[in-house]
Order: sequence, then C-alpha cells, then structure tokens
Amino acid sequence: SLTDIDGYIGLSLLVDRLNGRCIATTAWQSEEAMIASRPATENLGGVVPVRVGGSPSVDEWEIAVLHRDHHSTPGASVRVTWARVDSEHVDRA
Repeated sequence: SLTDIDGYIGLSLLVDRLNGRCIATTAWQSEEAMIASRPATENLGGVVPVRVGGSPSVDEWEIAVLHRDHHSTPGASVRVTWARVDSEHVDRA
C-alpha cells in the first residue's frame, strides 16, 4: 500500500462524474522520495483507468503550496485551474 512507502504523505482523487475525468494525486515529502517510490508505484497510475476503459497519463510536479485541515466530507468539491506560466515566474504565482 502507498502508506508503507517511505516519504508518502497523502493521496487525493478528483472526479468529474458528468464527463468521466479523474485526477489522482499522491504527495511525497520530497522530490527524492517521489523518485525513489517510482518502482513501487509505476503501475498504480494505470490500473484503475485501464480497468474502466480509460487511458492514463502520469506527470510529476512540485507542490508549491499545501494546506490540509481534515478529511473530505460527502459532497466536498474542488475547483481545478490549469495554467501554463513561464518557468521564470512560477515563484511569483
């Protein structure tokens, strides 16, 4: 399980039930921990999408800001904003 992997700190699953889009994220204490986890997690990104007829895509990003207060409740929602910015300006965001 993910919780047994060194450096693992959490998972989020975002689901748009109307159009079938899903975004699963795992969070790691450091980039090094994320990289070290690759052998143990390489199949996780594809298992569920393939089982339900989807096509997986795995990317690795830095968490710039993280705030976690509690577990989600039924009906909890999230707004996802995708943006592409010049890498020189990422820290100003």
